[in-house]
Amino acid sequence: MGRPAKIAQLVEHAPEKCGVPSSNLGLGTISKAARPKSQGGLFHEIAAPRAIDHCKGGLPGQGNRGLMETLEAFAAVDIRVGTIRAAETFPEARKPAYKLTVDFGGEIGIKRSSVQITVRYQVDELVGKQVLAVVNFPPKRIAGFPSEILILGVPDEAGNVVLIRPDFAVPDCGRLY
Repeated sequence: MGRPAKIAQLVEHAPEKCGVPSSNLGLGTISKAARPKSQGGLFHEIAAPRAIDHCKGGLPGQGNRGLMETLEAFAAVDIRVGTIRAAETFPEARKPAYKLTVDFGGEIGIKRSSVQITVRYQVDELVGKQVLAVVNFPPKRIAGFPSEILILGVPDEAGNVVLIRPDFAVPDCGRLY
């Protein structure tokens, strides 16, 4: 079972299996200050261990091990906010796409990515928008272009990508938790 399926299963079964609201098991329970240095800052310690301690059985058929693996998998994905500094068309790509330059500031700096968002967004309206992106996946070459980050989006009713963005301006390099 892949990570998204595990997370969906955790959220679906959290109230019945753990006796605590699912909002207390994941988002909002990760402490930025409690990052173990031995793991390079990629994992966060869970700030609400009581929720896990109270869990009776974890995920169906997996015991508590499944719950812990799911939380660790989520914590391992480093999702940060950055500001788009440059956008250009990407005619070499097989499907219509843009090349974006995103400034995360801090220790991450400037990264580039290829995104297939041409249906909903015009290249000239992207500069200055903040986006969320996974910054710790390995780079992927797309038509000779090194895509260093995975900019996040969700499909609309027609399957076109809508970018995930904060509602209000936030400091670049902020981590999703």
